Formats: sequence, structure tokens, C-alpha cells
Amino acid sequence: MFLVAWAAASRGGSAPPAPSFDRSVVAPRDPSPRTYTSDALIDRLFSPLSSVPLPSASAAATSINRIYHVAAHDVATLHALAGPGRTKLEAFTAHLWQLCSMAASGQQRLCCMGMVVDGRARMFPDGAMKAYFGNVLTIPYGVIGTDELRRSMTLAHVTDDVHRS
Repeated sequence: MFLVAWAAASRGGSAPPAPSFDRSVVAPRDPSPRTYTSDALIDRLFSPLSSVPLPSASAAATSINRIYHVAAHDVATLHALAGPGRTKLEAFTAHLWQLCSMAASGQQRLCCMGMVVDGRARMFPDGAMKAYFGNVLTIPYGVIGTDELRRSMTLAHVTDDVHRS
């Protein structure tokens, strides 16, 4: 919030609203009641850190980090294929979802995609949390069959699902 206020002041604009530190708006780390279906979905989307084996020394030495450059005209093409009213991020996420489904093994029937977003607008669309200071993160996700993503869905259809999530 400080950087946003600083940027607004440097541009000569009006200052954003004063930050709110009222913690009664959102109970931190207070998950919703868990049900069988939410537990099953959480188990499919996440794994406990303790269940992930530590990489061997040779694997750590040979691991590769990659940074990809996506040309502006490629992003524009994806944006055009996504259809009207869709953002570049939605179009790119849909494309990435399709690529992940192509990389999935034959036994994987479902492909999940989630993205961390600022939850203020999702929790209170009326803007009541605009001045709230603190992390309010949500992870909207979607689940589509790998065969559908690979064969029958166009980028525009996948982008519609990303937008709904």
C-alpha cells in the first residue's frame, strides 16, 4: 500500500484511502468447514511437504531453472483466440492449461489449474476491503478432463472456464 500511495503522489494523483488494520473483517488462517468433497479436492490439488522426498545431491546439481520469454505478438495472438472480453492473463493461463494436459501421463484423467489472486475483490465485490492491509489470497481453480483439453476444447472454451474460476 505504501508503494501505491507513493506512486499516486509522484504522479500528482489523489492519495488512496488510509489503510485499515481491522482484523475482525477476515479471521486469519480460519478455513471454512471441511467436508468430504473439499477434503478430496484439497488432497488432489496439494500434497503435504513431508510427503515430498528430498532431492538427491546429483538431482539438485543437475536441476535447471528456466525463464521463458513470450513475444508480444504471441501474447496478442493468444488474446485474439481467447475471444472478446477476456484478458491476456486468462488467455495465457488457458494456453498453459492446455499445454499441461498434453504433458500429462496417460493415466491422468483430470487436469487442474489454479492461480493465486488478491481475494479482496472476490470476497467483497462492493470494494469494502479495498483499504484492508494484509494478505487476502484466494486460489480459484478449475478441473477439466485431459482428453477434453487435448482434443475437443478450443482456446476460447478453455479461457471461458478460466474466467469462470
